[in-house]
Amino acid sequence: MENPLDLIEYEKMLIDAKKIGYKFITFNKDFLLNNLSRDRGRLIIRHDIDVCPKAAYEMAKIEFLNQIKSTYFFMIRSPLYNLFSRENFFYVSEIIKFGHQIGLHYDAGFYNEADYEKYVFKEIIKHKEILEEEFNISIRSVSFHQPSKKILKADFQFPEDLVNTYSKEINLEYKYFSDTN
Repeated sequence: MENPLDLIEYEKMLIDAKKIGYKFITFNKDFLLNNLSRDRGRLIIRHDIDVCPKAAYEMAKIEFLNQIKSTYFFMIRSPLYNLFSRENFFYVSEIIKFGHQIGLHYDAGFYNEADYEKYVFKEIIKHKEILEEEFNISIRSVSFHQPSKKILKADFQFPEDLVNTYSKEINLEYKYFSDTN
């Protein structure tokens, strides 16, 4: 890779996007779905935190210093971090203080595909409520961790203004770029 995306390059990319007029928005069902085609100069930055809340904190700090808001998706059942440890609780709390949005990063892989409809919907609502209570925030969005084709085709529609980041409405209107997969 010629220019690896380290924190310095990431900040340069954000600054360049701001200079050419992009507006940064977060996942909010009313704004996203009621204004889809009106303004093409919008970026939604989404961070699915698979590995390291401390690294998320470092990115969030850079965004904060550049007056950019994004959405950080955390797992309750991560194999790599305990979201509720003292250290990680601190990082998430700081990300919230920076004004960023927190979303649920949900791994449906705990269940086989035949059980998705039986468990996944209910469990997402339960995990959402846990995050809301623990961090005293409103969770407005859910991002599936490495979604299967069945999850993507299911196009889960959630109550309570909870945005599915893989919903058909969003994916028809926004281009999705990822640094992985």
